[in-house]
Amino acid sequence: MYLALHTETTDIPHPHLTLDHPEQPHLLRFAGILFDEDGTELESLITKVRPCPGVMLSNRAFAEHGISLEDAFHCGREVSEVLRWFTSALERVTCIVGHGVRLDLQIMAIVSARVGDIRWSVPRTFCTMAHSALWMNLSPTVGMMAKGHFHPRPPSLSECIEHFFDEEAFEPGDPEAKVRSCVRIFLHLSRRRRVT
Repeated sequence: MYLALHTETTDIPHPHLTLDHPEQPHLLRFAGILFDEDGTELESLITKVRPCPGVMLSNRAFAEHGISLEDAFHCGREVSEVLRWFTSALERVTCIVGHGVRLDLQIMAIVSARVGDIRWSVPRTFCTMAHSALWMNLSPTVGMMAKGHFHPRPPSLSECIEHFFDEEAFEPGDPEAKVRSCVRIFLHLSRRRRVT
């Protein structure tokens, strides 16, 4: 069984701070889908997450996902409930799938540290961004080359969908479409490219 994961937050993580530091970002939206090797969805949780009082939302994060703190507070589930679902899912899966999955796992580690429950371990991961980059072979950006990075540019999730399925991209603020796209890309690459 597999877990596809996507998170949206108040900001990006700060690697120089401890996981439970107050300035670390807060989870605002969580999307997780449990699926089997055929791609059959077995269970899912797609929800906004209620932020703690006093949390600040960066302009960059709001521009990315469009979730206001007020909306997340009034429509979101408690973060402890989301963490319980996530840790329960981890006990049943052999692989976590995501586009930039390490960032999503870092966010869940921050959530765990805040709640005081860090008793979970990560099985194998599959980053749809990293695996797709090998097949799409996009030219590096000028900024990448200036830093001495001449490897293919990591593709966005939208670029992957357009490349592999010849479909138009989804709405940027749709977490369900994002996590379902990760499932599709994973299945496509694992079946046709034999990368798993």
